[in-house]
Amino acid sequence: MKYSAFAITALVGGICSASAFAPAGTITVRQNSTPLFAVKTKSDSPSTSARLKRTTPLTDWAKTNDIKVGGVEIVASKDAGLGLYSTQNLSANDIVIQVPTKLTLSVESPTDYNTAMEKNLFSSDPKAYRNSPWWTALSIQLNYYDKVDSVNQLAGVDIKPWIDSLPRAYDTPFHWSESSLDELQYRPMMEAVALQKRVWRKQYDDLAAASKEFSSRISYDDFVWGCETARSRAFSGAYSGSAFNPIPYATVTALVAAYIGLG
Repeated sequence: MKYSAFAITALVGGICSASAFAPAGTITVRQNSTPLFAVKTKSDSPSTSARLKRTTPLTDWAKTNDIKVGGVEIVASKDAGLGLYSTQNLSANDIVIQVPTKLTLSVESPTDYNTAMEKNLFSSDPKAYRNSPWWTALSIQLNYYDKVDSVNQLAGVDIKPWIDSLPRAYDTPFHWSESSLDELQYRPMMEAVALQKRVWRKQYDDLAAASKEFSSRISYDDFVWGCETARSRAFSGAYSGSAFNPIPYATVTALVAAYIGLG
């Protein structure tokens, strides 16, 4: 099975078997609701403001790479942070974003073969990458494109504008102090966080032991960032969609959010 991540919570289409961070296929509207956004940070956050400024090169990059958008735009909301908003009434099954499949980052589970990852990060032990869980493999890919080489060789496209638009930090329970977790007074949550920390730490240590190329370029904190980015945006399974029709959006300014890590 392949896994993918997309920017917003919506029905994704396009022909491809799941992938990651990906403008792969199309995003269609599941129901009539405005705005379409997910909350991650408040609008006055420096992180949100910085990411919003980076949408200009992202938009230019998206146009250059044939990403089609209509009826939506990126907005820094006063109450909800950075998000994807509709600019007109949208009906169920309207396609608002369509992205070429070649731009996806994908992982095949349980065994993934990726020449770039194996050659540049795991040449001493390719199986360390191949046998990684899907979220680990996606973290490796994200960090590779972020810190080693931002050019997706399969697509022949530099994906730096998209990488730069992703959140750089997450305020999840993984990062909370023990005292903050105690205040929840919910033991299952505390145990789940503790387990997640042990699993992620072991996964990183195993990869670091298998490859100095990996450990010298990707820190544990980098690895955690990649895991959180993957797990908050990945989806699995086949997806498909119809063609994008630009006519309903002829007067709409296309502000592309397909590649942005709206969270």
